[in-house]
Amino acid sequence: YPLFGWKAAATRTGGNKITNIDGPILGRLIAERRIDNNSVCSLKANRMCVAEPEFAFKMAKNFKPRLEPYTIEEVADGVESLYPAIEIPSTRLSNFKEVDTSLIIADNALAHEYIIGNAYKYWRGVNLSKQRVIGETPYFRRIGTGANVMNDPLIALTWVVNELSQYSIVLKAGQFVLTGTCIDPIPVKSGEYFKADFGKIGSVSVKFCE
Repeated sequence: YPLFGWKAAATRTGGNKITNIDGPILGRLIAERRIDNNSVCSLKANRMCVAEPEFAFKMAKNFKPRLEPYTIEEVADGVESLYPAIEIPSTRLSNFKEVDTSLIIADNALAHEYIIGNAYKYWRGVNLSKQRVIGETPYFRRIGTGANVMNDPLIALTWVVNELSQYSIVLKAGQFVLTGTCIDPIPVKSGEYFKADFGKIGSVSVKFCE
């Protein structure tokens, strides 16, 4: 399947609230799983039924494998733009809350569907660790910040770059990286909407159906 980019999972500062896995771990984003902003997502085959607001980065340059780890400054300089995003994870594992990390990795780090909002090109002037993020449905509202993602989403992005480098994989220009949820995942049901509000960075939303 065509590769849209990569995701970091289990980057939540303070621990993972859905599984028992140690993180962070890496997964692939499949292009056909992308859902348009403000459109509809089916939960019919989804075993997790949660939504997660995430910072997403589009890369402007290739990051080729090398022995020396990339620094956060190098990685930031290789970003084209920042995007508000939602991830809707799922799994093939019926007992995903109990299995060890190796099985979650084999299940592509729970990667499934995702929504990307509009580009925010002026992100370099924003302290992402302090940027407030709100996730809400008609029944839940949770607030977090970028600090909930490995203390800063750029740290999570740098981890992805170096993890790929370690496995001799190029992170390519034009690919996206989702850096992990900023809040505890919010349960969602058919007929509900989910909105992720990133303040001046923008917002992104989706409605769920069967």
